[in-house]
Amino acid sequence: MIILCGGMYRSGSTYQFNLASEIIELKAVGARCDYGQYQHNPDSYLSKAIYSPLLYRTLKLHRIPAEGLRMANRKEAKCLSCYRDIRDVVASWQAKNRCLLSVSDGLAFARMAIQEFAEWEELGNDMCFIQKYETMTTNSLQAVQAIANFLNIRISKEEGMVICKKCSINSAKQRIKNIREEDIMRLNSMAWDRHTLI
Repeated sequence: MIILCGGMYRSGSTYQFNLASEIIELKAVGARCDYGQYQHNPDSYLSKAIYSPLLYRTLKLHRIPAEGLRMANRKEAKCLSCYRDIRDVVASWQAKNRCLLSVSDGLAFARMAIQEFAEWEELGNDMCFIQKYETMTTNSLQAVQAIANFLNIRISKEEGMVICKKCSINSAKQRIKNIREEDIMRLNSMAWDRHTLI
């Protein structure tokens, strides 16, 4: 079963991806896919990933690839998505990139973010579980348990708390502080952790 994780930019989709990935890895029923192997051609990767011996595989995307949609319709994939107040999405993007968008550019970015989320929302509740940014960040344990329920994976409260701690901001900062060069992915001027995509 493929788990496609996506949603609006700057809405917590990477956090949600990490929560789902930690669930399947903690329970030893799956693993996250290597972003470097699918970032440029997710359709090709997905057509092969279905043959993985692992029960669950997580992928992080913003848009749903055509093959991912076909797999979801065939019940070979489940989707996780999230959203956030569009004003906060634009503000967060500006803060991350240390720039101020013009009114027209800000509106264009907002329209793109809304359209991307709409693609996930159109899948319906059976195929896609949607969470709100504020809900995930204010009650992460509840968010973990809700994701696990959607994936039909049973976790205890204690296991959920372990996952929340591993995905916390402090844990992310500590991981980045101690990251090895081979765990860093680079694209142009950008760099991120190959494991968490942060």
